[in-house]
Amino acid sequence: MKKLISLLTITLVTILQVNGQFAELVAKNEKAIVQIFSYDEFGAPSSTGTGFFIKSDGTGLTNVHVLKESKYAFIRDVKGNIFQMDKITRICKECDIAEFKVVAKEKVFPALSITNNVPLKGSDIFVIGNPEGLESTVSKGIISAIRDEENKVIQISAPISPGSSGSPIMDMSGNVFAIATYQHKEGQNLNFGYWIGCREKLTDNTEYKLSNQQSNNLYVLNKISKGQSGLILNSIEVNEKNTVLNFTYTNTALAYGDRAYIFTKIGDTKESFYIEDKLTKKRYYIYNATIGSSEKDPTFLKLGQAIKFKMFFPSIGNINEINIAEGMEGSDWSFSDIILSNYKTLSFNDNNFFNNFYYQTGLSLLSEKDYTSAYIILKDFAAKNDDNDFAHNLASIVSYILGNNLDAILHIRKAITINPTNHEYYFNLYFLNNENENYDGALKSISSAIQLNNDDWGYYYFRANVYFQKKYWKEAVEDYNTFINREKRYIPSSAYFNRAIAKLWIQDKSACQDLEKAYGMAENEDGKKAIAEWYNKYCR
Repeated sequence: MKKLISLLTITLVTILQVNGQFAELVAKNEKAIVQIFSYDEFGAPSSTGTGFFIKSDGTGLTNVHVLKESKYAFIRDVKGNIFQMDKITRICKECDIAEFKVVAKEKVFPALSITNNVPLKGSDIFVIGNPEGLESTVSKGIISAIRDEENKVIQISAPISPGSSGSPIMDMSGNVFAIATYQHKEGQNLNFGYWIGCREKLTDNTEYKLSNQQSNNLYVLNKISKGQSGLILNSIEVNEKNTVLNFTYTNTALAYGDRAYIFTKIGDTKESFYIEDKLTKKRYYIYNATIGSSEKDPTFLKLGQAIKFKMFFPSIGNINEINIAEGMEGSDWSFSDIILSNYKTLSFNDNNFFNNFYYQTGLSLLSEKDYTSAYIILKDFAAKNDDNDFAHNLASIVSYILGNNLDAILHIRKAITINPTNHEYYFNLYFLNNENENYDGALKSISSAIQLNNDDWGYYYFRANVYFQKKYWKEAVEDYNTFINREKRYIPSSAYFNRAIAKLWIQDKSACQDLEKAYGMAENEDGKKAIAEWYNKYCR
């Protein structure tokens, strides 16, 4: 019995010693590992990832895909210190490795040791990275396979998530032998990195250029419109010749789906966008834009698609306090009480900075149609910021795109609970209820949207469709009337066709006129045939 106790004691002591040594190794190595935050030319967050120093002079490695869209890039070390990345010195696109340089006077950076020796298959390994923004996260696993491709790929079981790209994969002595690069999202623990030996293929970078300092005329806001959650004002450029507003817009309207579009009118002082000097009330009107300028020539967006665009105004000179708004009836594209001097430099001191960065990184992934990665970030962001209605709304949309209607409904209901005055959220809930043939829920939701914004005539069309499904013919006709009489942009033939059928049920003789109108507007032969059958049966 004493021998057994003795053996158990020896085993326990050995385990504690091994664990203690590993913990010390992690504490030492994590000092050389950093989070990377990159911004594009709009001043919008474009990606986040991980990097690590290999020399004490600030030379480090990460993935090419972490930095390829960057105009500005910053790193944050484990102590929270922020440094701007000076340049991307060398790259190898084939093995997705980028070498970067950080310059800081009299700063000696901790560095990791590198080895070209790959441990045997089945060997223990570990990774330190920043998955989903969770700083300095350690994960252990094994080498699952070594793929002897042109550029050697190491398959590992240690988890990798968005934000882990560029993390060092280390042997149990703490030597880096590979760089975490990608994962198969549909698989279980199918994570991959490129062999560190591939760095010998690095060549001088002439393609990706970083700016060492923020331009004097660029104000980075990344401000979400209060009235339109899909719209973000990324930055404002004030030049001698003009003023440029840089925006990101995301199609967050489920009911419009891939048929959504945006435009801005130019040359109409009653409806055009303007920048207003808060003090003098002088307005500067838009004269050009990179999106459509009319409802006849708009810019179309698919559901969940995020696009970047520019608006051009005359130069506002040295004005510091401004409002931005659109005069178009029903528009809620506006930003108020902007003090430009507050955005002269990129700030990392705001408590909301890192949250907002990951939120907008999720938008960037949407623009790349990487919906799975976007959902991982947005869902995690929503969980950490349970009072953020924007995040829950976007998580709802991405859930729907990925085919998860249950999560979509849960997220949009949460968004409504947080902000019960946003008509867009009720509009999205209407769509999800309608998709599930919950017409009572759909009617309640779309009615709430109308109550909050009765200037959006499209809402009346959608409510009329619900009344139509429920065979409330009189109510359907009333809403179709409101939509057709007031909508100035686009009226589908179905509005006249459905109104005609509803009129037939309440014996309104003008139904035949609607059928004639719908027939003339029908976009295909099948639609015309269906309308003709009703006309021939009831109007001849």
